[in-house]
Amino acid sequence: MRRLTLILSDLYLPADVVRESFPTTLELPALQALLRFAESRRIADWRTWLSRELGAGAVADWPIAHVSALAAKLPVEGTWMATPVALEARLDHVRLRNRGLLRVPSDQQEALQREFTRLFGQELGLEVGGGTSLMLRGGPEADITTVDPARLLDSDIALALPGGAKVAGELRRLGAEIEMWLHSSPLNASREKARQPRISSLWVWGGGVKRPELPGPIFGGARFQLHGTDAYVSALQQLMDTATPTPTPLSFPAWVRQESTFIEFAPMSGAAGESLLDLEQKWFAPARDALSKGELDLLRVVANDKVFEVRRRSAWKFWRRRRSWLESLA
Repeated sequence: MRRLTLILSDLYLPADVVRESFPTTLELPALQALLRFAESRRIADWRTWLSRELGAGAVADWPIAHVSALAAKLPVEGTWMATPVALEARLDHVRLRNRGLLRVPSDQQEALQREFTRLFGQELGLEVGGGTSLMLRGGPEADITTVDPARLLDSDIALALPGGAKVAGELRRLGAEIEMWLHSSPLNASREKARQPRISSLWVWGGGVKRPELPGPIFGGARFQLHGTDAYVSALQQLMDTATPTPTPLSFPAWVRQESTFIEFAPMSGAAGESLLDLEQKWFAPARDALSKGELDLLRVVANDKVFEVRRRSAWKFWRRRRSWLESLA
Protein backbone atom coordinates (compact mmCIF):
# COMPACT_ATOMS: atom_id res chain seq x y z
CA MET A 1 0.00 0.00 0.00
CA ARG A 2 1.48 3.35 -1.06
CA ARG A 3 1.09 5.68 1.91
CA LEU A 4 2.58 9.11 2.57
CA THR A 5 2.35 11.11 5.80
CA LEU A 6 3.32 14.80 5.88
CA ILE A 7 3.77 16.19 9.40
CA LEU A 8 3.66 20.00 9.71
CA SER A 9 5.33 20.03 13.09
CA ASP A 10 5.11 23.75 13.92
CA LEU A 11 1.77 24.63 12.33
CA TYR A 12 -0.46 25.46 15.29
CA LEU A 13 -3.30 27.92 14.97
CA PRO A 14 -4.26 29.85 18.09
CA ALA A 15 -6.98 32.38 17.30
CA ASP A 16 -4.70 35.42 17.45
CA VAL A 17 -2.14 33.78 15.15
CA VAL A 18 -4.79 33.06 12.52
CA ARG A 19 -6.03 36.62 12.76
CA GLU A 20 -2.66 38.38 12.70
CA SER A 21 -0.04 36.13 11.08
CA PHE A 22 -1.86 34.51 8.18
CA PRO A 23 -2.96 36.88 5.45
CA THR A 24 -6.32 35.90 4.02
CA THR A 25 -4.77 36.18 0.55
CA LEU A 26 -2.51 33.16 1.15
CA GLU A 27 -4.07 30.70 -1.28
CA LEU A 28 -3.23 27.01 -1.08
CA PRO A 29 -5.78 25.42 -3.45
CA ALA A 30 -4.30 21.92 -3.40
CA LEU A 31 -4.11 21.76 0.40
CA GLN A 32 -7.60 23.23 0.57
CA ALA A 33 -8.96 20.52 -1.71
CA LEU A 34 -7.17 17.76 0.18
CA LEU A 35 -8.53 18.91 3.54
CA ARG A 36 -12.02 19.28 2.09
CA PHE A 37 -12.22 15.60 1.19
CA ALA A 38 -10.26 14.27 4.17
CA GLU A 39 -11.49 12.36 7.19
CA SER A 40 -10.06 14.09 10.25
CA ARG A 41 -9.55 13.24 13.89
CA ARG A 42 -7.93 14.94 16.85
CA ILE A 43 -4.71 13.72 18.45
CA ALA A 44 -3.01 14.82 21.64
CA ASP A 45 0.39 15.46 20.11
CA TRP A 46 2.08 14.57 16.82
CA ARG A 47 5.13 13.01 18.48
CA THR A 48 3.12 10.58 20.59
CA TRP A 49 0.99 9.74 17.55
CA LEU A 50 4.07 9.20 15.39
CA SER A 51 5.73 6.85 17.88
CA ARG A 52 2.66 4.64 17.97
CA GLU A 53 2.29 4.69 14.19
CA LEU A 54 5.90 3.55 13.81
CA GLY A 55 5.45 0.71 16.28
CA ALA A 56 7.50 2.46 18.98
CA GLY A 57 4.67 2.60 21.50
CA ALA A 58 7.11 1.69 24.29
CA VAL A 59 8.44 5.26 24.27
CA ALA A 60 5.27 7.05 23.14
CA ASP A 61 4.48 8.22 26.68
CA TRP A 62 8.05 9.06 27.61
CA PRO A 63 9.02 12.71 28.04
CA ILE A 64 10.39 14.00 24.77
CA ALA A 65 13.77 14.87 26.25
CA HIS A 66 14.14 11.35 27.65
CA VAL A 67 13.67 9.82 24.19
CA SER A 68 16.36 12.17 22.86
CA ALA A 69 18.69 11.26 25.73
CA LEU A 70 18.08 7.54 25.16
CA ALA A 71 18.98 7.93 21.48
CA ALA A 72 22.15 9.85 22.40
CA LYS A 73 23.07 7.18 24.99
CA LEU A 74 22.88 9.69 27.84
CA PRO A 75 21.23 9.28 31.25
CA VAL A 76 17.60 10.29 30.98
CA GLU A 77 17.26 11.51 34.58
CA GLY A 78 17.11 15.28 34.80
CA THR A 79 17.29 15.76 31.02
CA TRP A 80 15.26 18.51 29.34
CA MET A 81 15.11 19.93 25.84
CA ALA A 82 16.78 23.33 25.42
CA THR A 83 15.57 25.00 22.24
CA PRO A 84 17.19 28.26 21.02
CA VAL A 85 14.53 30.94 20.66
CA ALA A 86 14.24 34.61 19.75
CA LEU A 87 11.98 36.60 22.07
CA GLU A 88 10.59 40.10 21.69
CA ALA A 89 9.64 42.42 24.55
CA ARG A 90 6.38 44.32 24.04
CA LEU A 91 4.94 47.02 26.29
CA ASP A 92 2.99 44.59 28.45
CA HIS A 93 4.33 41.11 27.61
CA VAL A 94 7.07 39.06 26.01
CA ARG A 95 6.41 37.17 22.77
CA LEU A 96 8.14 34.42 20.91
CA ARG A 97 8.86 35.97 17.55
CA ASN A 98 7.04 34.93 14.40
CA ARG A 99 10.03 32.88 13.22
CA GLY A 100 11.48 32.63 16.69
CA LEU A 101 12.48 28.96 16.67
CA LEU A 102 16.12 29.28 15.68
CA ARG A 103 17.96 26.70 13.60
CA VAL A 104 21.43 26.90 15.14
CA PRO A 105 24.14 24.99 13.22
CA SER A 106 26.17 22.34 15.02
CA ASP A 107 29.31 24.47 15.39
CA GLN A 108 27.29 27.19 17.12
CA GLN A 109 25.59 24.59 19.31
CA GLU A 110 29.04 23.43 20.39
CA ALA A 111 30.01 27.04 21.16
CA LEU A 112 26.90 27.39 23.31
CA GLN A 113 27.83 24.17 25.07
CA ARG A 114 31.33 25.47 25.90
CA GLU A 115 30.05 28.84 27.13
CA PHE A 116 27.37 27.19 29.24
CA THR A 117 29.85 24.83 30.91
CA ARG A 118 32.23 27.69 31.67
CA LEU A 119 29.51 29.78 33.34
CA PHE A 120 27.27 27.19 35.01
CA GLY A 121 29.88 24.67 36.13
CA GLN A 122 29.50 20.90 36.18
CA GLU A 123 26.13 20.50 37.93
CA LEU A 124 24.31 21.57 34.79
CA GLY A 125 25.35 20.82 31.25
CA LEU A 126 24.29 21.23 27.64
CA GLU A 127 24.49 18.36 25.19
CA VAL A 128 24.45 18.70 21.43
CA GLY A 129 21.91 16.19 20.18
CA GLY A 130 20.34 15.51 16.83
CA GLY A 131 17.91 17.91 15.22
CA THR A 132 17.26 21.51 16.16
CA SER A 133 17.37 21.44 19.99
CA LEU A 134 20.09 20.96 22.56
CA MET A 135 19.59 18.95 25.74
CA LEU A 136 19.98 20.25 29.29
CA ARG A 137 21.43 17.85 31.86
CA GLY A 138 20.99 18.19 35.62
CA GLY A 139 17.50 19.66 35.65
CA PRO A 140 14.80 18.75 38.17
CA GLU A 141 13.27 15.28 38.02
CA ALA A 142 9.60 16.21 38.28
CA ASP A 143 6.54 16.30 36.08
CA ILE A 144 6.69 20.04 35.49
CA THR A 145 4.19 21.43 32.99
CA THR A 146 6.06 22.84 29.99
CA VAL A 147 5.05 23.75 26.44
CA ASP A 148 6.61 22.94 23.09
CA PRO A 149 7.84 26.34 21.83
CA ALA A 150 6.48 25.52 18.36
CA ARG A 151 3.03 26.10 19.86
CA LEU A 152 3.99 29.66 20.85
CA LEU A 153 5.19 31.21 17.60
CA ASP A 154 4.14 34.87 17.53
CA SER A 155 2.41 34.43 20.89
CA ASP A 156 2.66 35.70 24.47
CA ILE A 157 4.81 33.29 26.49
CA ALA A 158 3.50 34.24 29.96
CA LEU A 159 1.00 31.39 30.31
CA ALA A 160 3.46 28.85 28.91
CA LEU A 161 6.22 29.25 31.50
CA PRO A 162 7.03 26.12 33.57
CA GLY A 163 4.37 25.35 36.15
CA GLY A 164 2.58 22.62 38.04
CA ALA A 165 5.15 21.06 40.37
CA LYS A 166 6.72 22.96 43.27
CA VAL A 167 10.15 22.79 41.64
CA ALA A 168 8.87 24.52 38.48
CA GLY A 169 10.40 27.70 39.86
CA GLU A 170 13.83 26.14 39.31
CA LEU A 171 13.26 26.04 35.58
CA ARG A 172 11.87 29.57 35.52
CA ARG A 173 14.90 30.88 37.42
CA LEU A 174 17.24 28.95 35.15
CA GLY A 175 15.49 30.47 32.13
CA ALA A 176 16.10 33.96 33.51
CA GLU A 177 19.78 33.19 34.15
CA ILE A 178 20.18 31.81 30.62
CA GLU A 179 18.66 35.00 29.19
CA MET A 180 21.17 37.13 31.15
CA TRP A 181 24.07 34.98 29.93
CA LEU A 182 23.00 35.11 26.30
CA HIS A 183 22.45 38.87 26.40
CA SER A 184 26.24 39.35 26.43
CA SER A 185 27.26 36.05 24.83
CA PRO A 186 30.20 36.18 22.38
CA LEU A 187 28.24 33.85 20.14
CA ASN A 188 25.42 36.38 19.87
CA ALA A 189 27.93 39.06 18.97
CA SER A 190 29.18 36.82 16.15
CA ARG A 191 25.63 36.11 15.01
CA GLU A 192 24.86 39.84 14.86
CA LYS A 193 27.93 40.44 12.69
CA ALA A 194 26.72 37.68 10.38
CA ARG A 195 23.24 39.29 10.33
CA GLN A 196 21.70 36.31 12.08
CA PRO A 197 19.01 36.79 14.75
CA ARG A 198 20.20 36.86 18.33
CA ILE A 199 19.47 33.90 20.58
CA SER A 200 17.37 35.38 23.39
CA SER A 201 17.14 32.23 25.49
CA LEU A 202 17.10 28.47 25.55
CA TRP A 203 13.50 27.35 26.03
CA VAL A 204 13.61 24.49 28.56
CA TRP A 205 10.83 21.93 28.12
CA GLY A 206 9.92 18.29 27.54
CA GLY A 207 11.47 16.63 30.61
CA GLY A 208 9.90 14.93 33.61
CA VAL A 209 10.03 11.86 35.80
CA LYS A 210 11.81 8.79 34.46
CA ARG A 211 9.49 6.11 33.11
CA PRO A 212 9.99 2.34 33.65
CA GLU A 213 12.82 0.63 31.81
CA LEU A 214 12.06 -0.65 28.33
CA PRO A 215 11.04 -4.32 28.31
CA GLY A 216 12.59 -5.06 24.93
CA PRO A 217 13.16 -3.66 21.42
CA ILE A 218 11.65 -0.23 20.78
CA PHE A 219 10.45 -0.79 17.25
CA GLY A 220 8.27 -3.58 15.93
CA GLY A 221 8.64 -5.10 12.51
CA ALA A 222 6.85 -2.36 10.55
CA ARG A 223 8.65 -1.11 7.43
CA PHE A 224 8.75 2.61 6.81
CA GLN A 225 10.90 5.59 5.88
CA LEU A 226 11.21 8.50 8.32
CA HIS A 227 12.57 11.94 7.44
CA GLY A 228 12.75 15.29 9.24
CA THR A 229 14.88 17.71 11.24
CA ASP A 230 12.96 17.88 14.52
CA ALA A 231 14.98 16.60 17.49
CA TYR A 232 12.37 13.92 18.25
CA VAL A 233 12.43 12.67 14.66
CA SER A 234 16.23 12.54 14.81
CA ALA A 235 16.01 10.54 18.05
CA LEU A 236 13.64 7.99 16.51
CA GLN A 237 15.95 7.71 13.50
CA GLN A 238 18.88 6.95 15.81
CA LEU A 239 16.87 4.35 17.71
CA MET A 240 15.91 2.50 14.53
CA ASP A 241 18.01 -0.57 13.79
CA THR A 242 18.77 0.62 10.28
CA ALA A 243 21.55 2.33 8.41
CA THR A 244 21.86 6.09 8.14
CA PRO A 245 18.49 7.42 6.92
CA THR A 246 18.28 8.53 3.32
CA PRO A 247 17.95 12.28 2.64
CA THR A 248 14.49 13.83 2.65
CA PRO A 249 13.00 13.77 -0.87
CA LEU A 250 12.98 17.25 -2.37
CA SER A 251 9.46 16.89 -3.78
CA PHE A 252 6.62 14.44 -4.29
CA PRO A 253 7.86 13.42 -7.76
CA ALA A 254 11.26 12.63 -6.21
CA TRP A 255 9.71 10.35 -3.59
CA VAL A 256 10.22 6.66 -4.37
CA ARG A 257 6.79 5.21 -3.69
CA GLN A 258 7.74 1.79 -2.40
CA GLU A 259 6.66 1.81 1.24
CA SER A 260 5.04 3.86 3.97
CA THR A 261 6.86 7.18 4.37
CA PHE A 262 6.67 9.82 7.11
CA ILE A 263 8.16 13.27 6.44
CA GLU A 264 8.29 16.06 9.02
CA PHE A 265 8.36 19.69 7.81
CA ALA A 266 8.49 22.94 9.77
CA PRO A 267 6.70 25.48 7.51
CA MET A 268 6.58 28.23 10.16
CA SER A 269 10.21 28.06 11.31
CA GLY A 270 12.18 25.78 9.01
CA ALA A 271 14.20 26.24 5.87
CA ALA A 272 12.87 28.34 3.00
CA GLY A 273 12.01 25.23 1.00
CA GLU A 274 9.59 24.14 3.74
CA SER A 275 7.29 27.15 3.53
CA LEU A 276 3.60 26.54 2.97
CA LEU A 277 3.85 27.87 -0.58
CA ASP A 278 6.74 25.53 -1.35
CA LEU A 279 4.91 22.58 0.16
CA GLU A 280 1.85 23.49 -1.91
CA GLN A 281 3.82 23.30 -5.14
CA LYS A 282 6.18 20.43 -4.34
CA TRP A 283 3.95 18.13 -2.30
CA PHE A 284 0.25 19.00 -1.92
CA ALA A 285 -0.54 19.61 -5.60
CA PRO A 286 1.25 16.52 -7.02
CA ALA A 287 -0.08 14.34 -4.17
CA ARG A 288 -3.61 15.46 -5.00
CA ASP A 289 -3.07 14.50 -8.64
CA ALA A 290 -1.62 11.12 -7.65
CA LEU A 291 -4.62 10.40 -5.43
CA SER A 292 -7.05 11.26 -8.20
CA LYS A 293 -5.21 8.91 -10.62
CA GLY A 294 -5.06 6.08 -8.10
CA GLU A 295 -1.25 6.24 -7.97
CA LEU A 296 -1.28 6.96 -4.22
CA ASP A 297 -3.46 4.98 -1.81
CA LEU A 298 -3.37 7.24 1.25
CA LEU A 299 -2.14 10.71 2.10
CA ARG A 300 -2.10 11.92 5.69
CA VAL A 301 -1.48 15.51 6.72
CA VAL A 302 -0.76 16.06 10.42
CA ALA A 303 -1.12 19.63 11.71
CA ASN A 304 -2.61 21.56 14.62
CA ASP A 305 -3.24 18.38 16.65
CA LYS A 306 -5.27 16.82 13.84
CA VAL A 307 -4.71 13.98 11.40
CA PHE A 308 -6.32 14.39 7.97
CA GLU A 309 -6.59 11.22 5.89
CA VAL A 310 -7.29 11.40 2.15
CA ARG A 311 -7.70 8.16 0.27
CA ARG A 312 -7.49 7.73 -3.48
CA ARG A 313 -10.44 9.10 -5.38
CA SER A 314 -11.80 10.77 -2.22
CA ALA A 315 -12.88 13.68 -4.45
CA TRP A 316 -16.00 11.67 -5.20
CA LYS A 317 -17.34 13.21 -1.98
CA PHE A 318 -18.37 16.25 -4.00
CA TRP A 319 -21.17 17.18 -1.61
CA ARG A 320 -18.80 18.45 1.04
CA ARG A 321 -18.96 22.23 1.27
CA ARG A 322 -16.00 24.36 0.28
CA ARG A 323 -14.10 26.09 3.04
CA SER A 324 -10.67 27.62 3.37
CA TRP A 325 -7.68 25.53 4.38
CA LEU A 326 -7.35 27.65 7.52
CA GLU A 327 -10.94 26.89 8.50
CA SER A 328 -10.33 23.18 8.01
CA LEU A 329 -7.16 23.19 10.09
CA ALA A 330 -8.47 25.35 12.94
